[in-house]
Amino acid sequence: MNNKASKSIARQAGWYYIAIIVLGLYFIMYIPSKIKVSGDIELTFNNLLQHEMLFRSGILAHLLSITAFILLVLSLYELLKNVNQRLAKVMAVFVIVQVPVVFISEGLRFSALMLAKERFVTSLDMLQRQEWVSFLLRIAEYADEDVAMIFWGLWMIPLGILVFKSGIIPKLFGVLLVAGGIAYIIESIGFILVPGSSSYLGFLFIFYAVAEISFASWLVIKGIKID
Repeated sequence: MNNKASKSIARQAGWYYIAIIVLGLYFIMYIPSKIKVSGDIELTFNNLLQHEMLFRSGILAHLLSITAFILLVLSLYELLKNVNQRLAKVMAVFVIVQVPVVFISEGLRFSALMLAKERFVTSLDMLQRQEWVSFLLRIAEYADEDVAMIFWGLWMIPLGILVFKSGIIPKLFGVLLVAGGIAYIIESIGFILVPGSSSYLGFLFIFYAVAEISFASWLVIKGIKID
């Protein structure tokens, strides 16, 4: 691969990463803020029906995000495979295994919407429908925001090591990515082992947010350095 092609791939990777960040903020933070009301399944149910198209757009955004994620890791693999091909493959695998989780979680969300609209089951009374919708939404949330979080961290660690060793991207980003990956993993393990841990592990968001936003921005603005 010539230098011009490498720089082009690096900038493409940066744009894919930014797309993932923007889409993630939309379906992880904005959509739930309009739909979910903590501790009130009735109001959540009503919001779901009232903002159906907004909810559907969140499903689409998540599917677009995982598509961009695949394109991102393929670009980074092409860019960094010469540093350590085995480590680059490990990085790619940790991304690919997340794909089924996304399809399952969004299938659960779509099922919750159909159940709320009485498309699947018509024999449930209103309270039962509300409880089942709440259950499906919670399972979907646990799947792709808590359990899958460990894989968000696991892919960033080999990426960080590859970046650190590459010589074409500042080593600082390698350190930040590894730190961000570890933060993701700690947060996920805390969720699994310690109920309610999210209330005091929320500060870890700073580590992976800084790592991902700064790395994506650098790839778009500066690209890579090739002598």
